[in-house]
Amino acid sequence: MTTRRDFLKTGSATLGALAVAPGLLRAMSAPAPLPAFYTDPATRELMMEALDAAKRAGASWADVRISRNRNNAVSTREQQVTDVVDMDTMGCGVRVLVDGCWGFCATQELTKPGVGGAAQEAVAIAKANRIARDRRVTLAPAPAHPNATWRSDYTIDPFTVPIETKADLLLKANAAALAVPNVRFVSSQLLFVKEERNYANSDGSVITQDYVRSWVTMTCTALSPDRTQSAVRGPEVVQPAGRGWEYVLEADIVRNAQKWGEEAAEKLSARSVDVGRYDLILHPSQLFLAIHETLAHPTELDRALGYEANYAGTSFIAPPEKVLGSLKLGPPIMNLIGNRSEKGALATIGYDDDGVQPDDFHIIRNGIFNDYQTTREQAPLLDWWYAKNGQKPRSHGCSYAQSWADVQFQRMPNVSLQSGEKDLSWNDLIAATDRGVAMVGRSSYSIDQQRYNGQFGGQLTYEIKGGKIVGQLKDAAYRSTPSIGVTLFSGLQVEIDILLKQADLAMYKSKDAGRNALRFFDPDMETVVMKRAALENDLREAVQKQQFQLHYQAQLEGCQVTGCEALARWHHPQRGRVPPAEFIPLAEETRLILPLGLWVLETACAQLAEWAGQPRMADLTLAVNVSAHQFRQADFVDQVLSTLKKTGANPHRLKLELTESLLVENVQDIIEKMFALKAKGVGFSLDDFGTGYSSLSYLKRMPLDHLKIDQSFVRDVLS
Repeated sequence: MTTRRDFLKTGSATLGALAVAPGLLRAMSAPAPLPAFYTDPATRELMMEALDAAKRAGASWADVRISRNRNNAVSTREQQVTDVVDMDTMGCGVRVLVDGCWGFCATQELTKPGVGGAAQEAVAIAKANRIARDRRVTLAPAPAHPNATWRSDYTIDPFTVPIETKADLLLKANAAALAVPNVRFVSSQLLFVKEERNYANSDGSVITQDYVRSWVTMTCTALSPDRTQSAVRGPEVVQPAGRGWEYVLEADIVRNAQKWGEEAAEKLSARSVDVGRYDLILHPSQLFLAIHETLAHPTELDRALGYEANYAGTSFIAPPEKVLGSLKLGPPIMNLIGNRSEKGALATIGYDDDGVQPDDFHIIRNGIFNDYQTTREQAPLLDWWYAKNGQKPRSHGCSYAQSWADVQFQRMPNVSLQSGEKDLSWNDLIAATDRGVAMVGRSSYSIDQQRYNGQFGGQLTYEIKGGKIVGQLKDAAYRSTPSIGVTLFSGLQVEIDILLKQADLAMYKSKDAGRNALRFFDPDMETVVMKRAALENDLREAVQKQQFQLHYQAQLEGCQVTGCEALARWHHPQRGRVPPAEFIPLAEETRLILPLGLWVLETACAQLAEWAGQPRMADLTLAVNVSAHQFRQADFVDQVLSTLKKTGANPHRLKLELTESLLVENVQDIIEKMFALKAKGVGFSLDDFGTGYSSLSYLKRMPLDHLKIDQSFVRDVLS
């Protein structure tokens, strides 16, 4: 531990370095080996004095922290160093329990009278707090650690590395990014935190810890040649870690800066994402944020109990007696672990600020909510839950104070989603996805006070088609909303597996209702689900075996037939004729409309080619209904043109019939595809106009031959 005298010496040296650089900077030595690690006797003596003073003043329990907190940052932009920050504080914080109430006081006077006075002040504050006490604070038992030390996973102390070295690394990385065409602006930063923490409590613990955190950020901004568009990659290009300077070197930011710049430049030509539902693949650099916000924060016990309602919000995973062991948060393969033991992670520590050696614990076990994050004060509040599971109340080691001047409270540990049985890579997930979106890096996000609904963006968003990344997308974000299913069983003896199955069915019913909803189970749901599953299986088989027929409905002008509309009909071997109102929506939902729609198009074009050889039929047009899912395929234009070529059909006799729902998303892309086909002679009509929200300005831009106005739009025009 740094003594106060050493602190004053090094603090003066730091100020001097900032004043006379770069001369002194060049004279500073290279990174030195880590020094020996122990509890300084003078520091131990001060902590014992604080504990004794608290006891003499009337405290039933006390703890004391003496720590040194250092922060260093170097910031650059292009080829300039824009800022250097070096902060260094050292002091003592004393926390006491008096008659079940907390009191806390901090001081920078590291002498026996100074720490003793802080202890006495903390006791006085605790006594004053009794007037507002709603319950007595009781601490969960914890073993004493009389001579414990712990150091985080770093090999090079970043505070031994000269500022000149740090700045030089950033400027080289900036230059590499600026060499990428269209990258015009680059900013970067190195940030480091070092804490030398000493802790002692009335239980007999004396603990000394040393840990370091490091972070590299870079923001690359690309501009289009006409300067009308910009795109950004960053700033979180390297995840922060509980490691040292060696972590910065391993990140190889000079080489990677070129890649980050190229990613920003590539984003300039990215198209906007089509709004809709996709298979979503989240890179760990993005997934962590979703876990942090939607599962880690809601499982903090102080939030669940409402203690942070006016500060940081509450939690949907509450109250404890209603959700522990019963709330389903994911499938059985989902396991979420809380820990402070992962090597190099940000929340990793040997002992928390209650003197507890943290354990690894399941927050979610097999998809079911299992436990909250707790401190020694909080664990007894869940004694009924631990007793039910044959355990004694035990803190998970989640007490943490930002510095010696702050009182400790419950803070999040490392929260990690556990891997499944299969060892799948990022590329494996991409290859297994037919239509999806992949996100890399965190960007802007928002979430409500109870953590029900969230929206998250990514630094990079990639479109996946057919198991391959086909390019970047922009303006993409995904939303998380709750779909809740409830089943009632009061007074009934029902197996838990049956209850969970019923709640599952009700949950999927709430998803069908548009999500962000709640539905109760009723027995008819099982019947509906079984019927739907059977129909889906039959539909898949029908597509494979081509059990469909095309019927042609005549289109008249006066009394003359001018064309036909192709209508798909399904005659099932056992079911008989299946109404289109039953199988078409299911085909849309399951994406079976894509192979079915292609079959309809090919069959219709073959019929057109056949009619061309019959004088009475040669002048007829044939309208084919096209699903929105079909039309949004990137290769839809190629599909139509290749089908026309293969069948020999006259494109001027083919008319594609679209629905107004197609115009909800990415209208410009739709218009471009329409003009590409129109240039080859294909006609278009828009069906059911007036049932959606189409703008007349869009219609003016579209190469439409016919507009079918829905009767609901004109029914009451003259009334």
